[in-house]
Amino acid sequence: MSQMLYQSPAIERLGIPAYNWWNGALHGVARAGVATMFPQAIGLAATFDRELIQEIGDVVSTEGRAKFNEFSRRGDHGIYKGLTFWAPNVNIFRDPRWGRGHETYGEDPYLTGELGCAYIKGLQGPDPEHPKAAACAKHFAVHSGPEALRHQFNAQVSKHDLYDTYLYAFKRCVKDAKVEAVMGAYNRVNGEPACGSKGLQNGLEKISKILMSALLIMIVVLAVHSFTLSGAGEGIRFYLIPNLKTVKEVGFGNVVSAAMNQAFFTLSLGVAAMEIFGSYMGKYHTLAGEGLRICALDTFVAIMAGLIIFPAGSIPPGNSQILQQSCYTKNHLSAKIELFRLLFNERKGDFNGISNKFYGTY
Repeated sequence: MSQMLYQSPAIERLGIPAYNWWNGALHGVARAGVATMFPQAIGLAATFDRELIQEIGDVVSTEGRAKFNEFSRRGDHGIYKGLTFWAPNVNIFRDPRWGRGHETYGEDPYLTGELGCAYIKGLQGPDPEHPKAAACAKHFAVHSGPEALRHQFNAQVSKHDLYDTYLYAFKRCVKDAKVEAVMGAYNRVNGEPACGSKGLQNGLEKISKILMSALLIMIVVLAVHSFTLSGAGEGIRFYLIPNLKTVKEVGFGNVVSAAMNQAFFTLSLGVAAMEIFGSYMGKYHTLAGEGLRICALDTFVAIMAGLIIFPAGSIPPGNSQILQQSCYTKNHLSAKIELFRLLFNERKGDFNGISNKFYGTY
């Protein structure tokens, strides 16, 4: 537990010396002796010069490493003498009453992201395996005052403003500059403590979860379709090597319709994955609720696909040929569409005649 504080004591049995993680370098190495002081970050931002900011970061980390080496030689591992710099501050400066706006690069998210990345690259150096120092982007997130109430203030922000304004620079720092650390904010964000916010944690993982879940679902669906139709071998061969003879027998138009149906089905899967993995399971989200929403969405997409692809009246009563062809072409959604249409039109005889074939492909 003692290693979880900013003052980490030595672990003598492992030969690990004590280390103090607290050091600052917003515009030069802070405290603990003499160092070059550059203008405050808000002044540096006025240069609009990425290359200059990166050069300044490089100078700061060079001086920081020199001081660290000398303090270490003396056995001094106290505060402000390490290589972990709690900089840059990429919060958005919108209200001059905040009190710490001079630490930031101003009110523009794009400029903050650009200059924050430049400063991080300068501090950490070009070799990620052997960084000169470790930068830390702060304060995550929506931390822009009031300073006196930072330990109890609840920052209320819309999703649009959260993603468009307050998270953009942090995303750039993590993805583009590969910042070594991110410092959590002191305040609450939309009612949740920033350092324990499921919403903020989920926000960073949302895109990757959506992509991965959608990909996995598509793979599973293709596999299930392949193994439930005319033997595993035939099903797999159909997806990997299109059978032109089958296309000729079924009809090119129906094959195109089946492909369109599959596109609608894939779309519903993607949105469903977004609904499940894009939202966290908190007070207002439950697994049962998400499941019901997905079922409703899948039904809606199926009906809309049926209305678009198979206009009302285009299928003569008692004719289940298209349904059978859809099953034959390995597309369950078109079968579902026809079931809806048969039920809506009360074609019970036709429905009963093909129900077994439908469930065999679903």
